[in-house]
Amino acid sequence: MRKGLGVVLVVGLCASCTGKSPTQPAAPSSTSPTPSAGPIVHLQMKVDDGTPRDAVASMSDVLVDASTSTGSGALTFSIDFGDGTVAASATAHHAYATAGTFTIAATVTDAQGRKATDSSQVTVKAATGRWFQAEYVKRSGRVEIRQLDIGAQEGLTVRGVYRTTGNADRTFTGTLTPPRKIEIAISGGAGLLGLLPDRLDDQVAPWTLIAQGDTVDGERLDFHAIVGEPADGPPVADLKMRFGNGSKWPILAATPIYLDGSGSRGTNLISFLEFGDGTVATSSQAARTADVSGYTYFLTARVTVVDRFGRSAFKSSDYFLYDMGVRELDSWYDGGSYATAKLDVYFKSRSGASYTGSVTQRSGPSALSADMTATVSGDGNDIVIRVPAWGVEYRGTVEISDSAWQLVLVQHGGADDGKTFRLPVHGYS
Repeated sequence: MRKGLGVVLVVGLCASCTGKSPTQPAAPSSTSPTPSAGPIVHLQMKVDDGTPRDAVASMSDVLVDASTSTGSGALTFSIDFGDGTVAASATAHHAYATAGTFTIAATVTDAQGRKATDSSQVTVKAATGRWFQAEYVKRSGRVEIRQLDIGAQEGLTVRGVYRTTGNADRTFTGTLTPPRKIEIAISGGAGLLGLLPDRLDDQVAPWTLIAQGDTVDGERLDFHAIVGEPADGPPVADLKMRFGNGSKWPILAATPIYLDGSGSRGTNLISFLEFGDGTVATSSQAARTADVSGYTYFLTARVTVVDRFGRSAFKSSDYFLYDMGVRELDSWYDGGSYATAKLDVYFKSRSGASYTGSVTQRSGPSALSADMTATVSGDGNDIVIRVPAWGVEYRGTVEISDSAWQLVLVQHGGADDGKTFRLPVHGYS
């Protein structure tokens, strides 16, 4: 026993007498395996074709994709749509039966049984709401306002009321077809066809539907969403009218007619200015020359304003278009008698602001007649009459007032060059 103990001691002493430190424990190898991180979830969601838009109950395809998630080994997936529907796959499609806001959760499990979850919310809406559309309809010759009120959705069927200017309210039934098609059958035989808007309550982007039947058959109608309820009264229309020649009577196809509805009151107004000749401007101020055929020269100018709730108001004003006397027995001559007139102008036909007719000059008992052409220009005040056979032009103005209608003409060329003629109109009826 003593001998063994001494050996141990000597060995210990020799280790210290060498001057070297005792060997240290080896450091862990840098290549030793470390525990891997848990899975990472990459969640993507698309509604229908991926365009940013509202999901619609019973109709829209909501696609959830977690296939790009990462993790150790084989991954398993669970997608919970938040309405009781769960899919055990990396991607899944779902159509929500009801409207509401739902939380979609995608859970990924790796080979070691570790889990990770990511979530996103989706808002599903019913295809309900109110929209209005307004336009001037040539077939009816007036501004018509339409209101589409979808009050209820049951599965892929919607129901509501359709209102149109001048007609009684009509009920309708609409059929929804994925991805977003809608076909509305209105009682009485009319219909609307198109796609649901991307945003059901978008007041900026219009909802375009194709009309079937009624006065707008085949037209593309742009409907605007009605959001909220009005806090003020309906719009009030105001119309001011003036003529370019400053008189009470504008001349057909020559005198500018200025309509101003900017004094109308209301919220976000849409304005329609009708000139009474079948033309209309979609603005609060506009000008044009009006032209009509036949002898219907009494016209009605009108402004119609529509606010963002589809409420409307209008104001109108009648006016008379003057045709320079293109009718039987209407002629312009100086003096009190046709037989003694020095100059007589007779307008026979008109095309726009251009006329044809004849001119007669008298000198004593003799009279000389020739064909002429005339053009009214400027603001309807200026007129040039050309008589090619004589090499003569008459240039001047058309003066129309409550007290006098006359031509004031200066002759250019011929024996009476520079002479001024004043020719009141005769025979107007």
